[in-house]
Amino acid sequence: MSRVSLGHTGRPLNLPRFISLAFILIQLCAILRVVTAAECIPWRAGIVMSAVLWTISFGLFIWRYTEILTAPRVDGRPG
Repeated sequence: MSRVSLGHTGRPLNLPRFISLAFILIQLCAILRVVTAAECIPWRAGIVMSAVLWTISFGLFIWRYTEILTAPRVDGRPG
C-alpha cells in the first residue's frame, strides 16, 4: 500500500521517514500474537502489547501518508 501510494501520486518510490519503523512494529505485533497464542505469555498482556504496537504502527502510517494521499500529484498529471 505504501509503494502504490507513492507511485500513484507521482512521488519517487523512497519510503518516507519512520515508515520502516512502522513495518518493523507490524512484524513484532504479528510475532507477539503468535507467541501469545502459543501461551508463552499471558493472553491479556500479549493482546494489549500487540494492540499497542499495531496502534503505533498505524499512527505512523497515517501521520506520514495523510498529506501524500490528500495532496495533488507532484508531477502535475491528472490523478
